[in-house]
Amino acid sequence: MSAERYYDDSYERFPVEYGVPWVESKTNSVIQVYDFTVDPVPSFMTRADLLYVDPPYNMSHVTGFAHKAGNEPTTDSMDRFLNCLFAAAGVIAPSVFYCEMGKRHAPRVIERMEQAFPYVEEWPITYNGKVEARLIRGGTSPVPDSARSFSGVDDKDTPGLAIEIERPACVGDLCLGRGLTAVHAFKRGIPFVGTELARRRLAVTARKIAELGGSWNR
Repeated sequence: MSAERYYDDSYERFPVEYGVPWVESKTNSVIQVYDFTVDPVPSFMTRADLLYVDPPYNMSHVTGFAHKAGNEPTTDSMDRFLNCLFAAAGVIAPSVFYCEMGKRHAPRVIERMEQAFPYVEEWPITYNGKVEARLIRGGTSPVPDSARSFSGVDDKDTPGLAIEIERPACVGDLCLGRGLTAVHAFKRGIPFVGTELARRRLAVTARKIAELGGSWNR
């Protein structure tokens, strides 16, 4: 068996492979197995005007996700990993970039957001209803005064709230995982573009969207 974690039979139904985009025909959304620490950003990712990313919170998570994908880690420090993430985000050039991060490394994310955007804001959120994390927003404009605060909101709900506040034309996610951001976008009829290192995790995203009525083509 592959070194990837076996989630369910999603990969057998949606056999996504590295570098091969899959297109959801109803929303013209695109997903792809990809490593932003190694390869150039796929051109379809530049469609995103809102980027929402929940990356690994520390180096043990970075290493663990790489091993689960059957790869060796390509970065050896959290700073290098975040540099790769923000370099990829710079290529995409969204109007707004939301990034979830644990408290320990949140200052590093804030520093990079301040280098990229004129407006940076931070809220305490929960992770799986328990562990306090941070949601950091960088934008070309501030959050509207009428917007609901993210403080205390769980991360299962924050992508949907961000989409409702920002009203993007297309949502992007460089760490798509099992598709939380994609599901929030699809339910609202908004196109999404996303990448994920582990093919079995990305296949779960494809399955969830299909179960919501989506239709995939390679």
